[in-house]
Amino acid sequence: MTSHALGILRGLEQYQLSLTHVSHSKDLNNERLEYLGDAVLQLLISEEIFTRFPNLDEGKMTLARAALVNGTNLADIFLSLGISNEVLLSKGTANLPKERKLSIYAGVMEALIGANYTQHGLQKTQQLVRLIFKFDELDWSKIIEKDNKTKLQEYLQQTDMELPNFDYDFDSVSECYHVSTFFLGKNYLVKAKLKKDAEQDICFQLLQEVMSASQ
Repeated sequence: MTSHALGILRGLEQYQLSLTHVSHSKDLNNERLEYLGDAVLQLLISEEIFTRFPNLDEGKMTLARAALVNGTNLADIFLSLGISNEVLLSKGTANLPKERKLSIYAGVMEALIGANYTQHGLQKTQQLVRLIFKFDELDWSKIIEKDNKTKLQEYLQQTDMELPNFDYDFDSVSECYHVSTFFLGKNYLVKAKLKKDAEQDICFQLLQEVMSASQ
């Protein structure tokens, strides 16, 4: 299946451009294709989730999509194609450690999707996305029912935001854990008997806040 997808991608007219990072060429690079591919992926994965789960509410659909289109997942999918050595980078960027280049690989994956869309249109790009993401093989229950902290991390990553720092304290009088943080201009404090429950509760509040702010 990977070889089939790779054959499709390598046949694209803008294949080389898709693999050209801005550090290699400021004039001819993949930034425009990356921009287009990001929008196409958002649409196609939204449609996939919408169709597969007719009873899923908007919030869970949004989180499921974020889990699939976040930079780490896109980079992993791109690396699985085995063509990372073909990405054109400046010498300095090429020498960065692999983990520093994950966002670049994610961008290349988006650019390839954008290139496929410009050449073949939406229907064939939908077929390619299904091939690459292997929707039928995914454990959707884990994607949809992830814990709140993981959901928050993935949603923030998708919106280029960082997970806030949490302060932990134990109140010996009430025998409760206190977890607090400052996020989007507000202070948050949650109390619970178990530290994990307090952390999950505050992450749920932050998730609701950031999702509301983005609408």
